[in-house]
Amino acid sequence: MEPPLAAPPRSADLKPQLLLLGICRNVDHALLPAERVAVHLRFSETPPPRWWWLVFSPDGVFATAADPRLSAAVGIDCTLSALAGVWLGHLSWREAVEDGGIRLTGSRDSIRRAIGWVGRNRFTAAPH
Repeated sequence: MEPPLAAPPRSADLKPQLLLLGICRNVDHALLPAERVAVHLRFSETPPPRWWWLVFSPDGVFATAADPRLSAAVGIDCTLSALAGVWLGHLSWREAVEDGGIRLTGSRDSIRRAIGWVGRNRFTAAPH
């Protein structure tokens, strides 16, 4: 039996740059795209900067609050706590979208790839 997960984090307890750093450090390099691709994140309920980008390339991924001048393949509008909840295994992507904490824009294929790139913290179990 798996131990219960701690309560999902609250947006007030989180910082976008730290969450995105964790995501960048845990990316599965085998899934990275052949060309540079940007995922645009727009966080509600956080102090500025609220717009961030994750730039994925064959060499790795980095997060930036400065526009990387790439067209975004996917947009993720979310609360910081919803994205953290997904990444930490408290919620599935589907649950976060259905709850309204995350809204995804882009083609179905691009969204599927972006979800794979963002992944989940390697120390978490799959969400219920």
